[in-house]
Amino acid sequence: MIRIDPERRMMSEFRSLALDLKARMASIDLARIAKPGYFSRSLVEAVRNLGKVALQERGGTMDDSPSTGNAQQVGDEMQASCSRVVTLSGKLARGRRRADALVMAGVAVREAMTE
Repeated sequence: MIRIDPERRMMSEFRSLALDLKARMASIDLARIAKPGYFSRSLVEAVRNLGKVALQERGGTMDDSPSTGNAQQVGDEMQASCSRVVTLSGKLARGRRRADALVMAGVAVREAMTE
C-alpha cells in the first residue's frame, strides 16, 4: 500500500493558499484603503511577504485576481485564509520543514494574527 506523506500534502495546500493570497493582494490593498480600521497593517504585510516567498519558490509571475466583493468580504476571505495558514504553519513548524522559508513566513502570519 502506498503511503502519502502528510507533510507533503499540507505543504502543497499551504503553498496554494499562499499563492491565492498573493493573487488577491491587490484587492486586499484596495479594501484596506476603503476600510483601514478593518485590516491590521502587520497582518497585511505578513500576508504580502508570505505571497512573495511562495512566488519566489514557485518561480514565474502571477496575475492579480479581481475581487467582486466589498471591503468587508475581502477582509473576511483574507481572515479565513490566514486562519488556515496559521493552522498549517503550526503543524509544519513542528516537522522537518520548520526551516523552510515558506513555513517561516507562515509563522510570521501567525504572530501577526495574535497581535
